[in-house]
Amino acid sequence: MSTTWKTHIIRMNSNYLTSPEGYDPHHTKDILLSSNREYLKTEVFQSTIKVITVRHPFQRLVSAYRDKFHNGQKIPIPRTKSEKLKFLNFMGPVLASLNLTHRFYDNNLYLTFEEFVKFIIKDGLMSINRSTTLSNPHWLPYYRLCHPCHINYDFIIEMDHAEEEMTWLSRHLNITEISPNLSLNKQPSIEEFSDLMEKYFNSLPPRLYERLVSLLSFDFHLFNYVIPQQGIRTK
Repeated sequence: MSTTWKTHIIRMNSNYLTSPEGYDPHHTKDILLSSNREYLKTEVFQSTIKVITVRHPFQRLVSAYRDKFHNGQKIPIPRTKSEKLKFLNFMGPVLASLNLTHRFYDNNLYLTFEEFVKFIIKDGLMSINRSTTLSNPHWLPYYRLCHPCHINYDFIIEMDHAEEEMTWLSRHLNITEISPNLSLNKQPSIEEFSDLMEKYFNSLPPRLYERLVSLLSFDFHLFNYVIPQQGIRTK
């Protein structure tokens, strides 16, 4: 769940926190949607208004890479034991999967975008073969994370038009706690998309690009996103 949606939910739920304005949503646990099929059939769930926020799969990956992997720059390693442990819980599987643990011990930790995509593909294929979802929600495909094939969502919010659509939604549902212009994480705009394709995806080896598109194909088709052809600018 995005930090923006966490903030909306905290503000709507007065029992969750007495003073949500002073609370950092980054420090709360995700209120994750259960993938338990029996829970999805319950009256409580069925009567709940269900909203999903989506964005172009490639924009989503670039955002995760910029935020979590410092856009290919050297990644600072935490000094305290507790923060280092938290850091390794996140970064350890990535480095181990790519046989790059030496970068951590050499204090020269970074990840190229191509390496990131290789991990995404490997992690995604592994998650498909597991009975439970263990992959990171920042890059796990929507169809695995939000189960749109099993959940009848009432509303779909598209990130490129989020403010306009959230304004309509808050009025339609009469929810005053929602701030339509709230955005806690800067997102690449739709105008930047062509530049993102040029910088990040057109440089990938063609076979790797094809495997990435294959992994995300359900997300592309479910939410009517066009799959860009590699090497062709979108402007």
